[in-house]
Amino acid sequence: MKSNRLNKGVCLTVILWAVYCLINSCNKTVQNLLPSQYPNDSAAYSDKRKVLYITIDGLSGDMLQTLQPKNLIALTHNALFCYNGLSDNGSTTLSLATAWANQMTGVSVAKHQVTNDDFTGDSLSKFPSFIDLLKSARPQTRTTAFSSSDEFLQHFGKSADVKASFSGNDSLAAAAAEKSLKQDSSDLVVVQLHAPDSVGNVYGYNNSLYTDAIMRTDNYVGGIVSALQSRPDYLNENWLVIITSSIGTPQIKLASNPFTDSSRNIFAIFYNARFSSSFLAKPDVTQLPYTGASPYYTYTSGNFVNATLGNSYAYNFGSNGGHTIQFLMKSKATGSTGGYRPSMISKRTSDFSGNGWDIYMTGTGWGFTSSVAPDAITPSGNNGINIEDGLWHALTAVVTMNNGINTVKIYTDGVFNISTQGTNATSIIDNNMPLKIGRYGTSSYGTSKLLVTNLQIYDTAFSDEDVANYALVTSIDNTNPYYNNLIGYWPSDEQGSDTLTERTHHLVDSTGLDFTLSGPWAWQQFSDLTGYLRVPITPTLYKLVPEGNDVAFQIFQWIGIPVQTNWELDGTGWAPSYSSVLP
Repeated sequence: MKSNRLNKGVCLTVILWAVYCLINSCNKTVQNLLPSQYPNDSAAYSDKRKVLYITIDGLSGDMLQTLQPKNLIALTHNALFCYNGLSDNGSTTLSLATAWANQMTGVSVAKHQVTNDDFTGDSLSKFPSFIDLLKSARPQTRTTAFSSSDEFLQHFGKSADVKASFSGNDSLAAAAAEKSLKQDSSDLVVVQLHAPDSVGNVYGYNNSLYTDAIMRTDNYVGGIVSALQSRPDYLNENWLVIITSSIGTPQIKLASNPFTDSSRNIFAIFYNARFSSSFLAKPDVTQLPYTGASPYYTYTSGNFVNATLGNSYAYNFGSNGGHTIQFLMKSKATGSTGGYRPSMISKRTSDFSGNGWDIYMTGTGWGFTSSVAPDAITPSGNNGINIEDGLWHALTAVVTMNNGINTVKIYTDGVFNISTQGTNATSIIDNNMPLKIGRYGTSSYGTSKLLVTNLQIYDTAFSDEDVANYALVTSIDNTNPYYNNLIGYWPSDEQGSDTLTERTHHLVDSTGLDFTLSGPWAWQQFSDLTGYLRVPITPTLYKLVPEGNDVAFQIFQWIGIPVQTNWELDGTGWAPSYSSVLP
């Protein structure tokens, strides 16, 4: 298939123009006579702006970029396109039906409520497909829809003038689309193809069967577009061809954000023979600064700043079960702490002794000491841990007690460091001393200075994989799978206040769970580019690439149907650039 076939008259015109320039030693830039935005609906085109929309299940943008199937890639030469679009920017598990609904309704899952593949509890009557909306706004607009999946047509194509589904047979769906495009006068043609998703679900996504399914799909796309371009009146019509994937490939590991979620990774191609090639790149979300404020914890005798919890009995761990302590810290006094052991987080009856535990700095590293297991201390020396480098670090301690067998594991920046184990069945970790941040006890701690944020305590023991997945996250909310286990959370974002508020209220007795600052406290603002902390992405960044719910808005914009406010569409339109040669 050729994506940009010129007729003989146009070819001759281009050749004559080139000869003219050569003869006259033409060395000037040819003036761009085409508009830089969408052309106005002139009388000649008032009823000939049309859309072909093809959606493909299970072909991620990354896979399209890797395989470079010829027909789809050929279209990008005259298209606005992207390999890193998003089905949506959510964080919950994405179903195929949800992905369909995102594109076909133009609204987010919060509105259409298609959360699973059986469509239970959906709100499609309130937020119908763009085919339904188009027919209600302009009844004379002719629409056709052909789907491989019967469910797709049943829920999103019922109001099309001509429609058919083919029970999972892409070949028949594509053939029906080709036949219709050659003969029908439709203004909107919708085609859904399913093979990459169905083959991948059965045989996996890293084999020749899956690759072959993609290449067959590419051939179907080539045939459909060729049928479009063979229409007798094609050169007098103004077709926008939109091709997207609905959903990518299953997400195996936890995604740090929607851009790293392979199930949400889709491609988008907006093609017209007059478009120039414009590539939309994914924003670099690793280059977002960690911005906020923290109390400035100091350790000098007689002039130190720390924070103390109001409830002395809260966060005792008992004698059985697992707990995880996790927080972000930044040392403001670089170098080694020498012989000092400044406490960062502690709950202990006395300074480094008695029942309880203490997380402290030592040398350039850190350690966890407790009454139930030997000290766990990070490696030191040239290959050791350095948290005294003036950078942000995530520290994690996991404590597991099981019938007198007590285990402590510590991690730096999500990476396991060391594990220790105690077997004293009579050892006790509980006490009636309050949880503290910063200096504890009366001994000298030198000149250490510290910022502490995002303190979390969970009533479950994280695995190595859990720590790797969540340690570097800078903000916790109810999308975190362990949120219900989060019994204490202090983000430290109350700049200017002497109180750090516990946010979850998950403990049965949730009184006295706020920290109170003491000493000459002050807040330190920061905005640090780390490259490794997982900073929340602002919604504006997601809008730098096409999302699934943009499809409906783009179709209405192209055909010239005003988007009505009561539709509550969430998508946006994309304006391509135009080439200087008319088709």
